[in-house]
Amino acid sequence: SQLFNEIIEDRTQFKQTGMVEYGYTSDTYSADLLCLGGGFLTNADYNNGQVSFTFKNQMGKLAETRMSVDTTSRQGISYVGSEWNPADLTWTILTVNSLALGLSSIESFTNPDINYDSWKDWYDTLDSENITVNGFFPFSTNYQQALQSIAENTDSAIYVEGDNRIYFKRNLVGVESFAATVQNSDIVSISTKGDAYDMCNQYSVPMSYAVTGGSLGNPHSTVTFDDTASQNSFGIVQHEPTTQLVWYTNSANANNLAQRIVYRRKEPEVALSITTPIKYLNQQLADLFYITHEATAMYDVPYTLIGESINIESQTMVLDLSVGHGIAVANMSVFTLGDDISGRLNNTVGVLG
Repeated sequence: SQLFNEIIEDRTQFKQTGMVEYGYTSDTYSADLLCLGGGFLTNADYNNGQVSFTFKNQMGKLAETRMSVDTTSRQGISYVGSEWNPADLTWTILTVNSLALGLSSIESFTNPDINYDSWKDWYDTLDSENITVNGFFPFSTNYQQALQSIAENTDSAIYVEGDNRIYFKRNLVGVESFAATVQNSDIVSISTKGDAYDMCNQYSVPMSYAVTGGSLGNPHSTVTFDDTASQNSFGIVQHEPTTQLVWYTNSANANNLAQRIVYRRKEPEVALSITTPIKYLNQQLADLFYITHEATAMYDVPYTLIGESINIESQTMVLDLSVGHGIAVANMSVFTLGDDISGRLNNTVGVLG
């Protein structure tokens, strides 16, 4: 309650940055101290001697900020006429001061807003594959919508980690070199579900949109990729990008996206949610987990980590795992200190992909 009184007396502390850290030392980013969640203070509630603080992370800021500051012409922002590496385009819209957000443009790990190392890896991967796009962001577009379109159309993930910085990842399924093992003795509880509709065996990618008069026209062509073996087993399950803020201008890139989607999603998804003791804090998004659980006849079955939440009071964590689809779209999250549900900190939140 003393801290609550301090906030009541000094309300400038609202919207200030806060960090929840867990470990055995005061040195941030050390091996013995992990950042479980960060953000800016949005709510403070006192009830029966207990105080709850709610923090909203970087993804919340992105959702609240419209890209364009041109309120006169309201024509939107166009990146048409030259080819952009999607990572370069993302860096530009996040850091260029003539746009609304103006995040740090420091090109090193010390960047307080963007994890530069993950961005550089993402850039290098896209560059090696010769992936380029055009883009147009209407006046009403906010940053979260822009990043979601870039993530979806490059089959990438853009997300905020516990240190409240933006991260990027191109490879959405498990990485062998960072694999972990979960045995029967590690499992407090487990649930699993399969979904026959959570799949795709035909993916269509519209390309080469025309931009005229501040609005997006129709695509000039569409590339479609099919997996006939999957279609023979499950029937045709067709999908295409849900957003058109960025797009491809050549069929090779469009076909690359379609193949990546169908390859991962040609069979129905099977997802796991496993509660374990807090022993996997060093695992990161897209790491592989080899699961052994006799009741469900799983023996060293590889799953990909797509999310996690941590309950400090019970000393447990929940691992969200995908059998093959990899990272999907997750809801923007906040954490609330002292709250039984929101207080279970999510170390990786606001995934866009």
